[in-house]
Amino acid sequence: MKRYIVTTFLLIIFTQIQAQIYEIDSVKIDRFKIEAGLFIPIGNLSNKMDVSKEVGVYYRLKVAHKDIVDVGFKGYFPEGSKEFTYYGRDSIYATRSKSFGLIALTKINKHYNFSLFKKEIIAEWTSGIGFNFLFFEDKESPENTSGTRINEDGNSETIIDTNSKALMSPFLSQGVGFTRKRIGLSFQYDFMPYNWFTKRIESSFGNSAFSLFVSYKI
Repeated sequence: MKRYIVTTFLLIIFTQIQAQIYEIDSVKIDRFKIEAGLFIPIGNLSNKMDVSKEVGVYYRLKVAHKDIVDVGFKGYFPEGSKEFTYYGRDSIYATRSKSFGLIALTKINKHYNFSLFKKEIIAEWTSGIGFNFLFFEDKESPENTSGTRINEDGNSETIIDTNSKALMSPFLSQGVGFTRKRIGLSFQYDFMPYNWFTKRIESSFGNSAFSLFVSYKI
């Protein structure tokens, strides 16, 4: 039932985007936006990784009602990855995320202009929709299991060079930001329901994070 609710929600947002893009505003805008900041896992997801770096690159479209649509990608780089349980076809594995996650993302930004100490500021209310890939070590189908090594406990263990798999899920976000000229500061809530779309991880895996980042428009 949960996956049908999310799918319906995604279709509604996509329809709203398509309905707005028909009217292109003639006012020139900065066409690219670069973001850099922190990906802050919360709840159970904080048990899988620590606070990590993230970067994003977007192409910007101005549409009806002076809204801005950003289309692009956001990458995050999990630090302090911790083990989680993965249920394979024949066995149960303890694995961990690799050093990269990727989100294909479209963001709808509503702009509100105001003045603060005689400086023009743009407030942005941002809704995002996309798809998230969290890559992890594939111990079910390792690339290489030849050789041994001594682990931290002084015991001999098999060397396992792993391939990568990805946990996949829809990605939804909601945030607010403030921009002065081309430089902005934003805070955003991210929702990634990994466990709704696979039975190979525990239901308590975690699905939420905050993003805090600065942006620059080109």
